[in-house]
Amino acid sequence: MNTEQRSMDRVEIGRFVGSEGSAATSGFFAVNLSRGGMSVLRIPGREPKLENGLDGDFAWVSVPLPDRGNTLQAVAEVVHRREYGPLQRVGLRFRYMSPADRRLLDDYLAAVA
Repeated sequence: MNTEQRSMDRVEIGRFVGSEGSAATSGFFAVNLSRGGMSVLRIPGREPKLENGLDGDFAWVSVPLPDRGNTLQAVAEVVHRREYGPLQRVGLRFRYMSPADRRLLDDYLAAVA
């Protein structure tokens, strides 16, 4: 896991999000969002830890964009995990996003900036 700090401004998003192909119980709350990644809060996984999703190094994520009616999907790298009271805060860096989803994200960030 890389400990590199984020370099892009983030906007507050405050949305429930899910991992692609996961049950509702493995969702998480998106705290903020930028062109390069996002920060999420989640209930830490139960033992045994999975090697995929937010317990692994990479996860597919689906992010509903507030007030847009669109959801973007991306492969995200887990760059840190920190305890946050009874929750876990996870920093994600987007590693792959389709050009169409990248445009959705850029348009959303430009509109709320």
